[in-house]
Amino acid sequence: MTNDAVQPLDRIQSIREELDRLARQIADFGGVRPSADKRRALRTLAKGLLWQRTVIASYLDSSDFVDPATNLMLFIYAGATDGQAGTLSAGACCEAAGVPRTTGLRWIGILEQKGLVKSTTDPKDKRRTTVQITQEGRAVMDRCMTAIDDAPTAGISY
Repeated sequence: MTNDAVQPLDRIQSIREELDRLARQIADFGGVRPSADKRRALRTLAKGLLWQRTVIASYLDSSDFVDPATNLMLFIYAGATDGQAGTLSAGACCEAAGVPRTTGLRWIGILEQKGLVKSTTDPKDKRRTTVQITQEGRAVMDRCMTAIDDAPTAGISY
C-alpha cells in the first residue's frame, strides 16, 4: 500500500474511534446528565473519597497504597465546576494524588490518552502544565460517583 492509500484508512479509523467514543458518551445515563445540584453532591463525594484515601495512606505505608490514576481522577473531577471543567495545575494534581511530579505527569499522560483529561502547557511558562477533565472523563466519573452514592456498601458481605 502506498502512503496515499494509508492516510484515508487512518482517517477512517480515527473517525470510527471518535464515533465509538461519542456513542459511549451518549449511552452514559441514557443521554441524561445529573442536575447541577446532583453534580455538586457527587463532587463533594469525590472530595470525601480522596480525603479518606489520603487518611488511610497516612496510617499505612503509603508507597504500597497509592493509586495515582484514581486519586488524580477524583481530584480533577472534584475541581470541575458546573457545566465546565475546572483548570487545575499539574503540580496540585500530583500533590493531591500523593505522588512525585514525574509520576503524576506520567499518569496524567495515560489519562489523557484514554480521553479522560486534557493537559495544556502554558505558552508563557513551558514548565507549567494545567489539567482539565474532558466531557468523557466527567461522564465516567458521574457514573462512578452515582453508583457509589446510590449503593455505598453494595456487594460487601461478611
